[in-house]
Amino acid sequence: MKDLYPFGQKLHQWGAAVTAIQPKRKSPLHEWAHWQSRPQTAEELASLPWEQAAAVGIVNGSGGFRVFDVDPQKDAQGRPLYKVPEQVLIAALRAVGLPDDYQWSYASGSGAGWGFIVRCTDNLPAGWPADKGIFKGTSANGYQYDHLELRWSSGQTVIMGSHPDGPGYCWRRGEPPFVPPAEVTAGQVERGFLAIAVPKHEQPAGSEHITRPETTRPARKVSGGPDTTVEEIRGRFDLLAYARRHFPGEVREEKGEYRILGNGGLLIKPDTGKWFCFAEDLGGDCFDLVGYCFYGATWFGSKKDGEKWGQVLQDAAAFTGVALPDNSPAFHVGDVVTAVINGVPKAVGRVMAVKWLPPEGGQWRPYYELERLP
Repeated sequence: MKDLYPFGQKLHQWGAAVTAIQPKRKSPLHEWAHWQSRPQTAEELASLPWEQAAAVGIVNGSGGFRVFDVDPQKDAQGRPLYKVPEQVLIAALRAVGLPDDYQWSYASGSGAGWGFIVRCTDNLPAGWPADKGIFKGTSANGYQYDHLELRWSSGQTVIMGSHPDGPGYCWRRGEPPFVPPAEVTAGQVERGFLAIAVPKHEQPAGSEHITRPETTRPARKVSGGPDTTVEEIRGRFDLLAYARRHFPGEVREEKGEYRILGNGGLLIKPDTGKWFCFAEDLGGDCFDLVGYCFYGATWFGSKKDGEKWGQVLQDAAAFTGVALPDNSPAFHVGDVVTAVINGVPKAVGRVMAVKWLPPEGGQWRPYYELERLP
């Protein structure tokens, strides 16, 4: 590909060590491991066999380049069993503090997964386990995918060009980035990881759910009850704005109703607060739209799933700026939970995820996934 070397030059200018990838493979045409411990020179970049290359990659960790890679489950032949919903990627981007259409986000070469790249020069918190510099996690919060890799400090990742078995790596904005990756903190990286994944070392014996932890830290008070909160979200929710955020395509207005072309006949009805997708013969209110964006058509058979409903509620509340009721979580990701056992305070775990259960007795109920402490 003619544009591989020019993009490789940009990557190098921004601090990355760059690799030239073999046709029909995901491995480089040349030796590259030495760039894990020292910078790549401009002369070394120019000497790579670009005329033979089918794709371009980066050495993970070089120049602070870090890669989030989300993959679906695969069959025995290594073929994807489904396409990971784009909302998984968007949830991680938002948690890091990046826009939904972040320049450095892309569809993986198989066409079934997603990835994005940031720069971070911080160290991750002590205790994060890494398998040869790669932090691994499995799906959390009901997201449909198989595993997440945070490629931190070893290996190399193909980010542009052809793929052995798929359509090739595609930038979500339709063109290569023209600015360096966003510089983020270790805290932002951690939030992005934990928004969609549970680190593998915490499963299964190292986690537990609790709903009423004891603590000396007071809960944050937010006014309002569950019913009024749902109605306030419903009243503030801009269906068209939310749909346009998640479904690309030309918008056509017809007598106060809006069609977003190229999405299976997606029709938005702001006046009634309803929407409908003709291709899938389903629709509903604002919460159903959020659920559909997160979980696809499976949402409509799982509305009573507490974890999924909690995720939909939180995203709808964040979109509208509505605070959740007065039982907002007493703990947040990263907090250490202390319980009084036999009259003695004892640290029992670190919060790895906060989820919501449906109302019971007029209250939304947060619960916490903990990494058990020794």
